[in-house]
Amino acid sequence: MPEPPEHLPCPPLTIELSIPPASSDVPIEYRSLPTKPGVFLFQDEDGHTLALAMTANLRRFIRSRLEPSPSETTPSRRINYRDLSRTVHATTVGSAFEADWVYLQLARRHLPTTYAMMLDKWPCWFVHVDPDAKHPRWTKTSHPSLSSKNGNGCLFGPLADKHAAAKYIETVEDAFDLCRYHHILLDSPHASACAYKEMGRCDAPCDGSITMEAYRALVRETAEFASTPIERWRHDIESKMKEAGENLDYERATSLKNLLDRTTPVTKRDFAHVREIEAFRFLGVFPSEHPDRARLFLVMGGRIEPFIDVPIEVAPNDLDSIIDALKARADSLATDLRDASLENLGLVVRHLFKPKRDKKKGELIHLEEALDRIRLAKALHGLKSKNSESNPEESLEDQLIESLS
Repeated sequence: MPEPPEHLPCPPLTIELSIPPASSDVPIEYRSLPTKPGVFLFQDEDGHTLALAMTANLRRFIRSRLEPSPSETTPSRRINYRDLSRTVHATTVGSAFEADWVYLQLARRHLPTTYAMMLDKWPCWFVHVDPDAKHPRWTKTSHPSLSSKNGNGCLFGPLADKHAAAKYIETVEDAFDLCRYHHILLDSPHASACAYKEMGRCDAPCDGSITMEAYRALVRETAEFASTPIERWRHDIESKMKEAGENLDYERATSLKNLLDRTTPVTKRDFAHVREIEAFRFLGVFPSEHPDRARLFLVMGGRIEPFIDVPIEVAPNDLDSIIDALKARADSLATDLRDASLENLGLVVRHLFKPKRDKKKGELIHLEEALDRIRLAKALHGLKSKNSESNPEESLEDQLIESLS
């Protein structure tokens, strides 16, 4: 059996069920299987994996696959796992995120020749720029490993899909007046400028109006923009705009106001998580199998590991110890961007951009935010059952500030 990459945790399958031959008349002990969500695999007598699947009820689903329905009176095209399988290995999970994570790690180990096909269901998109390139430009990619291997330039993301990646590039080019026609830029400084120069929306490095070095400096500004959380970046621009107004530098104030307006699309949800890929670090706060506990997952690039189970109603004084342990573990790990790890990025991105209709399903928080006691407590509070007695949501932050102060 192939071993998974040593640097990636692979969840153990702690539940095992033997399947006696059908001819033996020995019944299958289905009662040993929990009636909880989980991931399982069927194996034959040689240990080869026949099937790997997720289910909301391990006992019911496995039984349905091993025993034909009494209503089936005609031959079925369904695989006869009852005759082929000799062992069921399984584990329970507490959330859809955990199920996806377990499934992918087990697929990589048990189905090494076919698991890559499932990665197309979990694409992750990034944008890339190398300000020091001869003719720098922004591009989009769904294969961050190809862009990060060469060590040149900066990779930013994640983005919801390829359309969001294209929109992000379009917004950056428009906000900072970059060259829109790269094929013309390639002929710099001997090209003929396009209409954007006449409109005052491009400095025209293509015809030598500015040097390529000056243009690269402008591209570096866009890389700095992308590497800064948008709320922080906009706050800095607003401060500079206010300062310019106080100094009666109205031309600069107007220029900064235009820059703010043109970058407004980046404040949308599709771009909420854009950072340098080295900052792809999250804390996952999800339900565990126990209704009163949460399972915290540490995400460091493509490395995903269950960190700790904690009470949803965690005592305020215990939050400090949880955060201290989380920080110590995160500090001991680098952001993992090796090939096998990068396969996990799509899984994380899928859950980052899921509709937030039900907070009980859990959430992923940027690690620097998760180290804030109030932010972590609010995420845990979001997992509480609808039937549990709690104070109104609108007063939650005030309650936490009071209890944590």
